[in-house]
Amino acid sequence: MNKLLPIQFDSNDSYELPAEVRTLNGAQFDPRADKWSYRDSTFNVSMDFNSLKASIELISSVKKALIWYAENKSPNHLMNMFSYFKRYLKHAHQSCGESANNINIKDVLNFRASYSERDSYFLGSLSGFFQKWHDLGFPGVTDDAVALLKQLRIKGNRKGEAVLTMDPENGPYTDIELGGIRSALDECWRQLTSD
Repeated sequence: MNKLLPIQFDSNDSYELPAEVRTLNGAQFDPRADKWSYRDSTFNVSMDFNSLKASIELISSVKKALIWYAENKSPNHLMNMFSYFKRYLKHAHQSCGESANNINIKDVLNFRASYSERDSYFLGSLSGFFQKWHDLGFPGVTDDAVALLKQLRIKGNRKGEAVLTMDPENGPYTDIELGGIRSALDECWRQLTSD
């Protein structure tokens, strides 16, 4: 089993993160914390970096990349990137038995092979994240992994399937369910306005 070499930070780079970040919606948080937990508009953001199976250097670097997402994307998109990255690290850890030190070609290929074509959109989302991370100049994503990701053709998630098949769990509400929701809302409104 090949051991992954740790990321080498040069003298101009460090683990330092800013003391405060302002999101696209104006929320503020301390990115140095092990857990990012804040309210961003109508969305509760919560990301626990202690749950990541990665080196300290890789966690510091992913935080820097996620700061860009917090400042430029929706909180939902930020949380999705964290969630997909956590899934990727869990798979890499199960494959090699150690915490990840970088995003490399071997782990990307193993991750891709572990998912069915139907679920390959996880890597599609991560591909954009890893490429952005690399483009921002933060260490952690190898050049060969980015070259591979640019060459791979990855299908997106299936859209509209639950609606088309009227899936009872993930599909749209039935007319009866919608009627029940409307009745409950009307009753709540009536009680609120009758006081």
